[in-house]
Amino acid sequence: MTEIRIPDDLWDTEKVPEGAVSSWLFEDGEEVTEGSSVATVMAEKTEYDIPAPASGTLSIKVAVEEAVTPGTVIGTLE
Repeated sequence: MTEIRIPDDLWDTEKVPEGAVSSWLFEDGEEVTEGSSVATVMAEKTEYDIPAPASGTLSIKVAVEEAVTPGTVIGTLE
């Protein structure tokens, strides 16, 4: 299992302590390939693409509009 995490340095947490998942680009249970954008996260009025760190079957752990901070595991790949 490989975790999909919000990168630790994605935004300045001193200015904006948290963001939110704005969309998933794949459905739960879909196959994704390494490097594909799997989700977008909104923080500081900016959307960031979150790439898949490996290929596998996506398991979504964080719902759209749920608050996240850098380092949060938002999904896994089997």
